[in-house]
Amino acid sequence: MTLPDPLQGIPALPSGDDFEAFVWSLLQRRYPPENLRYFPAAMGGDKGLEGFSTDGIGYQCYADKDSLTLRARTDKQKAKLTRDTSKLKKNKDALVALLDGTVLDHYFLIVPEYHSTEVIAHANKRAQLVRSWGLPFISDKFAIAPKTPQDYQGQYQAALLDAAAQVLLAEPTVSDAAVDGFGGKEPALATTLLEKVGTPQGPSPRRRCGRHARLAHTLVPRQGRNDGSPAGHAANPRIRRGAATPAPRSAGVRERICRHPAAQPSHAGGG
Repeated sequence: MTLPDPLQGIPALPSGDDFEAFVWSLLQRRYPPENLRYFPAAMGGDKGLEGFSTDGIGYQCYADKDSLTLRARTDKQKAKLTRDTSKLKKNKDALVALLDGTVLDHYFLIVPEYHSTEVIAHANKRAQLVRSWGLPFISDKFAIAPKTPQDYQGQYQAALLDAAAQVLLAEPTVSDAAVDGFGGKEPALATTLLEKVGTPQGPSPRRRCGRHARLAHTLVPRQGRNDGSPAGHAANPRIRRGAATPAPRSAGVRERICRHPAAQPSHAGGG
């Protein structure tokens, strides 16, 4: 019995434009200019790499725009890895000159998002094959992994702050029928939320009054508290010897809190 494909029925939102430029803006934030190389695709193609960093990481960006389901997107991402890693062998001599002695330990396929471990498993299989070719710019520990812009959190958040990060996903379209039918339904999430917050839980009014009174007592500074004690007089030079002792401030605060309607016990239904 064949199990249903979990990715087949899920629609894939389009990835939007300028994804490659956005990714390279993140990498430019991560590396100083002397440690980053970019290969313009217009000059004879990217040869399986769009660029690399001198710490041994090769970069390739991919954002498909016409996938209708996550299954289609996953298959395209796997096919992209197959095509581009094959170019590493085909363009061996050109890449030796471009990399100029840099040996790649990692190859990142950067995509807006990926949805299946199939992509990771396929990347591992392709890395094993590339290692077997014995290319001079591929290390013995060479690995391939899918990445997203969110993997570069520091650079991504900085891009958001200075408005360099544009919306990478197009707005979803909603049919008129869906809009018309929404008014007659209550979303399941909203129903669950109302059930959780419908009956507030908290301490009884009497316990709340006592807790607030203790808080008020704490808020009155211990130094200079006018409680009539010798320590209170000594700490407060404004109290003259023999003068009438003012009422403790904390007591007044407690009295006001306990008289507040919210702190009074409810007698509804109590007779």
